[in-house]
Amino acid sequence: MEFLLFLVIGVFAGWLAMAFEGKYFPHCGLSVLILAGAIGAWIGSGLFPPLGPVIVGIYLFSALIGSLVFVLLAVLILTCCCKKHDHKKE
Repeated sequence: MEFLLFLVIGVFAGWLAMAFEGKYFPHCGLSVLILAGAIGAWIGSGLFPPLGPVIVGIYLFSALIGSLVFVLLAVLILTCCCKKHDHKKE
């Protein structure tokens, strides 16, 4: 059950990251953002202090913060790597 909640938070974080940017990230689809969001939610729920309501033993705001941070880090890393790779092709 916890896995499903992490996945739902990951979907929300991926959607929010795409909405914030206003377009799809280059070389980074929604599935990558959802996976990064789910991993970030899992890490955030254990790393951050207990914040927000508890659902299935998970502090919702802690998981959401971790998810958003991890998604943004993943986007930055993928964007930087893709820019370096594109320069090598030229």
